[in-house]
Amino acid sequence: MLHTHIDTGGYAQSHIDTVGYSQSHVDTVGYSQSHIDTVGYSQSHVDTVGYSQSHVDTVGYAQSHVDTVGYAQSHVDTVGYSQSHVDTVGYAQSHVDTVGYAQSHVDTVGYAQSHVDTVGYAQSHVDTVGYAQSHVDTVGYAQSHVDTVGYAQSHVDTVGYAQSHVDTVGYSQSHVDTVGYSQSHVDTVGYSVTRRYSRLRSVTRRYSRLLSVTGRYRRLRSVTGRYSRLRSVTGRYSRLLSVPRRYSRLCSVTRRYSRLQSHVDTVGYSVTCRYSMLHSHT
Repeated sequence: MLHTHIDTGGYAQSHIDTVGYSQSHVDTVGYSQSHIDTVGYSQSHVDTVGYSQSHVDTVGYAQSHVDTVGYAQSHVDTVGYSQSHVDTVGYAQSHVDTVGYAQSHVDTVGYAQSHVDTVGYAQSHVDTVGYAQSHVDTVGYAQSHVDTVGYAQSHVDTVGYAQSHVDTVGYSQSHVDTVGYSQSHVDTVGYSVTRRYSRLRSVTRRYSRLLSVTGRYRRLRSVTGRYSRLRSVTGRYSRLLSVPRRYSRLCSVTRRYSRLQSHVDTVGYSVTCRYSMLHSHT
């Protein structure tokens, strides 16, 4: 089944090589492309000015969605599932090489990237301006999360589990090279790096200490005074919010599309005429 839809001036392309399903949709000026090589499902959707691309090489599922100006790309090489979503201006990329699951999500201006090489699970999430990256090389689980301005990176080389979390402005990095468990957490402004090259037996000592640390974190949650001061601290980093160097390109893109929006009526008219002629011939 092949389904293509255009609401206003824009470009939508759908392609199917073998048995499968491909759907493309463009609401406003933008570009949407869907492609399926073998049996599978690919769906692309663009709400406003932006670019969305979905690709499936073998049996699998790929879905891309862009709400506002931004870029979303999903790719599945073999059997698996890949999903990308961008709510506001930003960039989200998901990639699955073999059987696995990769999910990327960006709420506001930021960058999220998820990658799975072999069987495993990778999830990246960015709430505000920041950068989150998750990577899984072999069987394992990697999860990265950024709540506010900061940087979180998780990496798993072999079988294991790595989790990184940043609550406020700071930097957190977790890395697992061999079979084991690594966890890094930053609550306030600061820097934390954990690197584990040990086995599960040596990690049990850290688990006992983490159990006692959880009690301290519960007491910190009740202290609202510290978090009220953190709100004032975020004001100091307002300059980081106003100067996103990485997204100067998107600003130029919005200028280009603002000029294109003045020609939407003519472009939309030519497109509708073209499709009306195609429908009349068919």
